[in-house]
Amino acid sequence: ALCVEDSGLSAPALASLIRKAPYVLLYQPDTQITPVLECLQSFDNLEVAQVVRGYPEVLGLSVDGQILRVCNLLLEIGLDGRMIQQLIRDYPAVLGIPVDGQFLQILDFLELDLKIDAADIVRIVRSFPRTLTLS
Repeated sequence: ALCVEDSGLSAPALASLIRKAPYVLLYQPDTQITPVLECLQSFDNLEVAQVVRGYPEVLGLSVDGQILRVCNLLLEIGLDGRMIQQLIRDYPAVLGIPVDGQFLQILDFLELDLKIDAADIVRIVRSFPRTLTLS
């Protein structure tokens, strides 16, 4: 289950998270929560508790089907590991943006329709990550 040791949250912070997002109790501990926490902990300087507090839905995401795909796509467009960690820290909801739909459509729009070069797309994503959620 979601416990203090695994999440990096203090007991009061975990209680606050559950009050804020009670649906996290519906996530499967072994198949959803634990793999996500392990994935997030694999980043060197990422404060997992901060990510979970900022975007509790992260605990229900698929590691391979969503989180790693987002990270790989961010690497492909030119962000390095440090930039990705900072982006996740500042805007953890980036991990939940649907890759096949919204994420790729926005990147295509920026690159193909608006003719924005790769370096500027990186700057936009780093500075205004919510751009990736536009529809």
